[in-house]
Amino acid sequence: MQVTVRERYIDHGDAGISQTVAAMLVLIRDGARLPIVRATAAEIAARAPRGATDTETGYYLAAAIREWVAHRWRFVDDPDVAELLYGPEPQLGIIAEHGAMFADCDDSAILVGSLGLAAGLEARVLCVGFLTNDAPFVHTWSELRPRTLGASAWLEADITRPMQAIPVDRIGRAAAWRIPA
Repeated sequence: MQVTVRERYIDHGDAGISQTVAAMLVLIRDGARLPIVRATAAEIAARAPRGATDTETGYYLAAAIREWVAHRWRFVDDPDVAELLYGPEPQLGIIAEHGAMFADCDDSAILVGSLGLAAGLEARVLCVGFLTNDAPFVHTWSELRPRTLGASAWLEADITRPMQAIPVDRIGRAAAWRIPA
């Protein structure tokens, strides 16, 4: 499988995080429209439990997407000199070829977000820093929820936290970005 690499300079600190998240949002939104992403989301949806309401069914679908990605994920840090972002199409190709994707938290956020949008859910990206309210952002994930009126809570889809032993109770700073439809 061939993966296109585009090199860009990103700023340090919050400005660089904003640039990275902006690129992630484009990959998520555009990826949700791709046939392979839509087909994968449809396969996951076909296996997800049905609830008593559309909202409950939507939460079951969000959980099914989270679990599907989690079972096919192996955490690997980016190299120290680069922030790599894989779109959902190459990720699904790598999963098809090798049985798993080998990447970091922002890549899992891209895949989860794209599958969620393709399945008709809302998606957002969270970035967090630890210990203090001015800590640098160092971790990210997607959250999903149904588009129904009864949906208020976001389902957290942080599949790499256990692989990194990140202390969620030590989050000192968080920011969320909604993914434009």
